[in-house]
Amino acid sequence: MHSPAQLVRDFYGLRQRNDPELLRDWLAPDVRWCEPEVGDHMGVLTGADSVIGMVGRALAATGGTFRLEVASTVETGTHCAATIHWTAVKNGQPLRGQEMAVYGFRGGKIYEAYFYAANLADDEVFWGD
Repeated sequence: MHSPAQLVRDFYGLRQRNDPELLRDWLAPDVRWCEPEVGDHMGVLTGADSVIGMVGRALAATGGTFRLEVASTVETGTHCAATIHWTAVKNGQPLRGQEMAVYGFRGGKIYEAYFYAANLADDEVFWGD
């Protein structure tokens, strides 16, 4: 079994392939995914379908340019906190931000995830019209 930090790095590696369905096997069916509330489709997402749909919307909104990079991690036996840097181009405008992501793992799958934006205004620009 991989460590939580390695699982996070592998998960973000898959996200770079721009196919949200690839993430399904990494998510518990009842995953609880808590994003900042910056739009009607954000906040607490429950279930793999909700998470995959949100990732798909992010890719669609940016023409596939949304990229996430794990900058650093701290782990316990079941959890990993990661500093994530993200970039995207939306409506011709380059965007960038940073967040802290905390993932909980059970049986090698993500069963909970919490995200804390370094600057919530970055998320508001990303998800706004």
